[in-house]
Amino acid sequence: MNRTYFKTVRADGTDFHTGRVHWLPDDGAPIPAEGWVVEHPASERVGDTAATYLSVSAVATDCAGMGWPCRLLRVVPDGRQVSIPEPVALPSKRASIRWRVTGELPAWQALGPQGREIETLLGQVESLTEDQTLAMSAAWDAAWGAARSAAWRDAWGAAQSAARSAAWDAAWYAAQSAVRGLLVLDLEPDAAEILLAPWVSVMGRSWEVAA
Repeated sequence: MNRTYFKTVRADGTDFHTGRVHWLPDDGAPIPAEGWVVEHPASERVGDTAATYLSVSAVATDCAGMGWPCRLLRVVPDGRQVSIPEPVALPSKRASIRWRVTGELPAWQALGPQGREIETLLGQVESLTEDQTLAMSAAWDAAWGAARSAAWRDAWGAAQSAARSAAWDAAWYAAQSAVRGLLVLDLEPDAAEILLAPWVSVMGRSWEVAA
């Protein structure tokens, strides 16, 4: 029996890396009962570069190159050898030139144990009012200063390098910080609450209400 692997794709079913490989029927049709075969358009064997193979993941929460929103697919090998092209840097990555898509899973499963909550929170960002955005900006600025003084630079790394004065940017950084908090909520609850604080100060624990 073939082992099951996972693939995250764009909303239109194409890959995140090139946007040209169709991991789902391009006419919007459902996945056929026998599965949807995806084959590399040019390569005949897995080579030394990513351009020579199609990659999937052995773990749903570790799909390299994924973005959000996404769709999460269940795939199996389709008669070709499966290899581990980057065993040190990307141990979950698997490569082959042909895969068979057998089904689609809820996208939130790619986000980890708190995936439902993260999906809910991300969906709320687009509906923030102007007042909430401004309040989030103030909360972010205050929390960012406290985080730096508490040596939290690593936890806030992406926002540190990208921080700008625009309120909308600050709201997004607060949301990104909240996502990081949810990712570690079960493992490091104290650290998680620090990361969640800017969002919670304006929106409350909104993911719990809507999840």
